[in-house]
Amino acid sequence: MTEVEAIQRVLASGMAACTDAVASAPDDRATACDGWTVRDLVRHLEVVAGSNVLWTSAALGGRVRRALSEPDQDAFNHEMLERLPRRSTAAHLERFVELADDHVRLVRATAAMPMTELGDGRVLTAAEHAGLVALEWHVHAWDLARSNGDSHLPEADDVAVLIDVWATADPAAAAELDLPTWTGLLRALGRQP
Repeated sequence: MTEVEAIQRVLASGMAACTDAVASAPDDRATACDGWTVRDLVRHLEVVAGSNVLWTSAALGGRVRRALSEPDQDAFNHEMLERLPRRSTAAHLERFVELADDHVRLVRATAAMPMTELGDGRVLTAAEHAGLVALEWHVHAWDLARSNGDSHLPEADDVAVLIDVWATADPAAAAELDLPTWTGLLRALGRQP
């Protein structure tokens, strides 16, 4: 299996884990994600999926975007959530899946193209960026599962891909990871498994 195929597999499994976790969670139940309810987090997933489609399409057109700093990411997310129409959680989840599927298709066409410039000047390809998206889907699947007292544990092969992706994006932080496990990765990303 190629690296791009592995990324696509992990993207798909992360999307499926999110939808599975939402299926059994009440809309207003708190998640493990920064005080958001299930509905809030599903709306966020829709925003991120839509942004990924736009940014990956831009890479197809030869444009490289600069990664946002954490405060800028928070402000961008807040602004996009304010603009997003309010629908049922099921409607937001359906739109998330549609947009996330579009993103997977775009990654096939843009995998090796430069897409995102990080703060240190490194440029991620569309496939490398998609790996970070897969990590976000899996972490949010864990956040959503926790709302029901459950947990999300990706398949071992997926965990290996997610750890490699994170190590590529943040080598300094990855070097401090005590054990390269899903639980260690969750802790490194600010979760309390």
